[in-house]
Amino acid sequence: MPSRNKSLIKRSISVVRSAAGNSAMIIKDEITFSVLGYREDNCWAALALEFDLLGHGDTPEQALEELMGVVTAQLEFAIEQGDPSLLDFPAEKKYFSLFDKARKQVFLKEYFSCVSDPQQDNFALQIPVAKLKPGGQAHQYA
Repeated sequence: MPSRNKSLIKRSISVVRSAAGNSAMIIKDEITFSVLGYREDNCWAALALEFDLLGHGDTPEQALEELMGVVTAQLEFAIEQGDPSLLDFPAEKKYFSLFDKARKQVFLKEYFSCVSDPQQDNFALQIPVAKLKPGGQAHQYA
């Protein structure tokens, strides 16, 4: 493997050691957060489950775009304060259940023609943290 590729891999992988001395390999490009989108009154909401942060919009795309800005701002604040605990506020468990149901529905719709989708009222996404750009604009989510 050329040295350029090795250095790229080294930058993309980080070794995390727990208090017990155990280590785990984390691939930074694969760290994601879960987003549940749903209709709320006459608009769309996008909820980042791991952070309990919310974006709203007239369309799912607008709600997701606003959420990306909110998550980026919270990430920037946590980094500025040097306090990762500022990111540890998960949403209520019921939203994680709704996320799982929405993700399952997407899977079934993709692979089974018998599953209908009369009007999609929710969505479930895994957004790579690498799509966020602290200190600047959020990257396009799709």
